[in-house]
Amino acid sequence: MARVHQYAVLGTELWVVRDGLINTLPIGQTGMPEVHGNTVSRLANEPWAAFVSRSASETVVYLRSFQSSEIVEPGKVHFNVTWVSEEEFEKLVCL
Repeated sequence: MARVHQYAVLGTELWVVRDGLINTLPIGQTGMPEVHGNTVSRLANEPWAAFVSRSASETVVYLRSFQSSEIVEPGKVHFNVTWVSEEEFEKLVCL
């Protein structure tokens, strides 16, 4: 969907949802809270369409490679995906 509308994925963040609460630092196999996700940065002089395509591809690869067994905390695993239009991205770059 994002690729069709020319939105680039900036990254993902794993959430564990339990009892209506979102935990963004779920307990992993280490027994400690862990951050799971990926980021995608635009390359210098990368055309927007190329960034959109690459960000979608890299995100799909990451999501397919994720093993839910990495998280031991009970709950439902969700990924929050952050995407942006070219116009919104340009505003972020200027900040």
